[in-house]
Amino acid sequence: MMNPEIFNEIVDILTPLMGTEQSRQALVYSALLNEPVVKRIDFSGSTYEFVPQLVTKLGDYGKISTGELAVVVLLKAAKKEVGTDNQKRINRLIRELMQSSPRRQTHLPPTNSQRSFLEKLLSSPIWTGVGGIAAILALIVTFLTLPQLRGNEVTPTSTPNPTETMLQAIPSNAAQSVIMPTVQSTIAASRGFPCDGQIVFTTGALLNQVRVLPSTTSPARPPVQQGATVTITASQVNSAGNWYQMTYGSNTGWILDDYIELSSQCP
Repeated sequence: MMNPEIFNEIVDILTPLMGTEQSRQALVYSALLNEPVVKRIDFSGSTYEFVPQLVTKLGDYGKISTGELAVVVLLKAAKKEVGTDNQKRINRLIRELMQSSPRRQTHLPPTNSQRSFLEKLLSSPIWTGVGGIAAILALIVTFLTLPQLRGNEVTPTSTPNPTETMLQAIPSNAAQSVIMPTVQSTIAASRGFPCDGQIVFTTGALLNQVRVLPSTTSPARPPVQQGATVTITASQVNSAGNWYQMTYGSNTGWILDDYIELSSQCP
């Protein structure tokens, strides 16, 4: 997911360049003419609707056939159409986007000590009864955090594995009480964006407080229905209050927390 501040700045730079359908097509085609993502772009609609949707679509699409991020390629094309100040902004945004782009991880096979740990854990009494499922989940969580499987090569040492030491030190009938909190903590950590929210306000059937950017002076987006369920994708706090970015139908916009009730899965 793109950083909200980066997203807003890209929208701010691109908006003046995309006032008409022809200007949108000219810029997008010059950057991404032979890429499949172009066929997914609807060039119609108002500028304040089109630009955020375009940036969202390119951000979700990721890298094109050349290995570059689609949104970076578009920014490079836009750089030719803007002044010196915005060219500097684009250079900085491209650096930030490249730094935040996920790198491919190298998955290395488990070491001998890890295999030994697996054998001991699989032969433990905790695999029987109710604790079995919890133990499996805890095993998955443990191996996902091992450096060798996350692409970080380390030098083997004789230091005991802390998880292995803990399991050996407790009685088998107490293993479930140790493993279950681990599983519960993992489930709690999974809460975040995107998540669901519901529109709540006191008057009228439609809410007209959705904005293009997280600002009360930003242009309005299409209204949203009272009680509608929306998808929350980001949050931002500024002097105007606590804002949430949401998608509803084919629209994307920002709304103050006064008008939305978050689900329990939201951070």
